[in-house]
Amino acid sequence: MKQQNLLTCQDIAHEGEVIQGFCLNLECQDSRSQFCLQCGFDPKKHTNCKKDLKGFGQIQSFITKFNQYILDLTIQLINPIHQSKQNMKNSQNNWII
Repeated sequence: MKQQNLLTCQDIAHEGEVIQGFCLNLECQDSRSQFCLQCGFDPKKHTNCKKDLKGFGQIQSFITKFNQYILDLTIQLINPIHQSKQNMKNSQNNWII
């Protein structure tokens, strides 16, 4: 039952409404970052950050893109290191001959 409460709007006027996503604005003045459809349309809620209300699908997409970006950066950092190691190994082999 508690999990059901977490997935529904906590605003008394919107009781039972399903949470659609979260406000991603760190400076949001609203008391709760989650929102239902009614919260999204309510002119008194998230007044300065409507553009930062993101649905769960959008949030998942952001996370996926961020993870891919981190992976790409890691590869960009590791490749030159591997290349340098290989060059050093080749240089050492040339000295031995």
